[in-house]
Amino acid sequence: HLYGIERNDVDYIMDTFTVFKKRDEQANDGVYKTKQTILDIYDQMARAIETGEPWVSPLDPPPGPPADADGNFIPMAQWDRNNWPAHIHLPRDGAS
Repeated sequence: HLYGIERNDVDYIMDTFTVFKKRDEQANDGVYKTKQTILDIYDQMARAIETGEPWVSPLDPPPGPPADADGNFIPMAQWDRNNWPAHIHLPRDGAS
């Protein structure tokens, strides 16, 4: 795996975010839902590596800038300000 981070490392790293962990558990009946989700995705990716099957991200919209039908990123200058991707902040006025 990239950077040599194993599942038990991810488990430990997630537990170091103590303030976030506490808030997440309070909001989810004692379950550290974010950690559980990240470990589930880690397991899915590990299975994909083992089987050679492609891994499909559950994120919708997918990460990154908008893409055309061929998967090529669309330059920011061509984005419609009235239909801006919800996961990307609008640039400040005067910013390029």
